[in-house]
Amino acid sequence: MIGGAHFRHLMKHHTPVFYVSVVLTALLVFWGYFAHEHLADTAQSTLTLTISNFGWFYLLSTAGFVGFCLYLIFSPYAYIKLGKQDDPPEYSFSSWLAMLFSAGMGIGLVFFGVAEPMNHFAHPPHGLAEPHSPEAARMALRYSFFHWCLHPWAIYAVIGLSMAYAQFRRGESGLISTVFRPLIGRKVDGPIGQLIDILAVLATVCGVATSLGLGTLQINGGLHHIFGVPNTVPIQMLIIVIVTVLYLISASTGLNKGILYLSNINLLIAGLLLAFVLVCGPTVFILDSFTTVLGSYLHEFVKMSFRLTPFRQGDEWVGSWTLFYWSWWIAWAPFVGTFIARISKGRTVREFVIGVLFVPSVIGALWFAAFGGSALYFDLFQDGSIADAVQSDMTSALFITLEQFPLGIVLGTLAALLIVTFFVTSADSATFVLGMLTTNGSANPPTSTKVIWGILLSSIAAVLLFSGGLAGLQTASIVTALPFAVIMVFMCLALFTALRKDCQVTHPRTPESEPKNILCPVDYSIYSEKALNYAIEIAGKYGSKLYLIHVLDARVHGVNEPVLYRFNIGDESAIKELKERLLRCVQEDIRSKMPVESIIVQGVPFVEIVKAAREYAIDLIVMGTHGRTGISHAIMGSVAETVVRKAHCPVFTVRQAEYDSG
Repeated sequence: MIGGAHFRHLMKHHTPVFYVSVVLTALLVFWGYFAHEHLADTAQSTLTLTISNFGWFYLLSTAGFVGFCLYLIFSPYAYIKLGKQDDPPEYSFSSWLAMLFSAGMGIGLVFFGVAEPMNHFAHPPHGLAEPHSPEAARMALRYSFFHWCLHPWAIYAVIGLSMAYAQFRRGESGLISTVFRPLIGRKVDGPIGQLIDILAVLATVCGVATSLGLGTLQINGGLHHIFGVPNTVPIQMLIIVIVTVLYLISASTGLNKGILYLSNINLLIAGLLLAFVLVCGPTVFILDSFTTVLGSYLHEFVKMSFRLTPFRQGDEWVGSWTLFYWSWWIAWAPFVGTFIARISKGRTVREFVIGVLFVPSVIGALWFAAFGGSALYFDLFQDGSIADAVQSDMTSALFITLEQFPLGIVLGTLAALLIVTFFVTSADSATFVLGMLTTNGSANPPTSTKVIWGILLSSIAAVLLFSGGLAGLQTASIVTALPFAVIMVFMCLALFTALRKDCQVTHPRTPESEPKNILCPVDYSIYSEKALNYAIEIAGKYGSKLYLIHVLDARVHGVNEPVLYRFNIGDESAIKELKERLLRCVQEDIRSKMPVESIIVQGVPFVEIVKAAREYAIDLIVMGTHGRTGISHAIMGSVAETVVRKAHCPVFTVRQAEYDSG
């Protein structure tokens, strides 16, 4: 029994977001329990309206998320760290990958790994191939890659990076609304921010409940196929109750125990299954399929990303598959993104995006090539009839396929165990995230809050199964994801605004601490003249040692100062002459009052500047920048912007406009 003091302590952590979200979720549970037919009809009509009017928005926004992530990898912001410059990653790369993969795909990958390719094999997308033909097989795998590789992980990367940056770089709480502070300022602390968090919670509840429902269906399907357990709604409700107890036990142990251990177990079991199928299955066919389909996936990537059928009425394939997936991923995004952000402290923007976008995509493609490819092989060359079985029961697809291998019963049992552990991990992670979102971003939400959300999640999954089965689960995802898709578009804008501000060159001001060593890059241009004067001023004020560096750019072929480049870098007399010229930039009377050293190097400017800063223990860099905004600088950044990102010390810069006005 909870004491009065403990209850009051828990209530202090809860916000209006918690109460509103819990009430709305509970109302949905009661609606489904007492009027499940009315809920199903309402959801279906809303689904029809959403697909008919907003399918274009789902496709455009999701493709935009992929493009935004690719831009970030090569942008001026790639080296910004999610945290302080000296913060190491909190988890090893393998554990980080295991946790994000378990949370991000888990049950769905196991459920659809065979079911989706075989469904497309029997019913090719848009009728573009003959059913059960080799072309239908290629198309089946290609669309499976399309639905499970780059697009979903781009969605997760956008929200995960936005939240990790806000938390670890800007010191915000773990609330999704705080991501929008660069756009709306203090309004994130009021009703607008609370509305954003409520929508995120509701999307998460329905998205995760969809996955838990799919997991329940497949656990029941596996038990039915292996042990003859009836495939009925009461059995599915019993499965939900049992697994709920398991993940609530896990939730009580915290992030670094339950979720971490389960994630590693998931990766181990999945790896063993995948390795067995690769070795004991049609290995060459699997690898050939992976290679061929990966190439066709990349070749058809843009066309598939924007495919709708406005000129052909009655084609509902896009709505049933692509739009369902995109909305499912978006509904999952608050949960997965928040969780990935929580475990990604200490990684750079580039490392985060590459790790989240590409590594799981490759693993997912290999999974489909192995399991879906094996099923296609059995149907194409051994008359396996797996596609026919999938039409009657999608939940049995994986188990029927595994029966074709040696030790089929053992493999089926192992697969059922994998589904259970994925189920527990996903639900455990979801209760953790929902607890964070409804306790003002607490990094360690109270166990009682996680228990409340755990029970509500299972209740929603049960109601959706009871009211509409698989179709009800799909409907819930598509409908609830639409408002959050709009939020995610503005999230990209907020993240870009914050990154741009973070990477802006810092205008001259008083240093926060007394610098002992100051580095000033000099290129004998109008851009660096005022920067040098400012560096001299600071060095004189604090008694600092001033280092002047001139980088002979190895990439330059034609220069304005050709005399500087008419020598061999190994020519000591030439180096001496250049160093003396560099020293003369500081007047002799000033040099007599402060220590000044000149450095001549040849190479890439920003690399050599950052290297010198480390070698000479520089406390402050002062440099000029031309402030150009051409395409190359928009993508890669100027030398000054790159130094700002990579240097371990403060960087003050002076733009040309300041020089002219000064």
